[in-house]
Amino acid sequence: MKTHDVQSVAIAKPSRIVFDFIAEPSNLPKWTNAFKRADAETAELVTPGGAVRRSGFKPLPAASRGQSTGR
Repeated sequence: MKTHDVQSVAIAKPSRIVFDFIAEPSNLPKWTNAFKRADAETAELVTPGGAVRRSGFKPLPAASRGQSTGR
């Protein structure tokens, strides 16, 4: 049984802009089909087994967001 499918794309933007977009929870439905809805505190994920709702997220401290790993 296939449980996931890893794909990649090239994004012609500076890594900081891409990271900031991906790090914003409300943008999840814009870049992944699995998320039906998301905000800073909750997310609703659609799976083959049904919808899953998660709450209680804690944001990363501003100082640790966007740190480059050099990769």
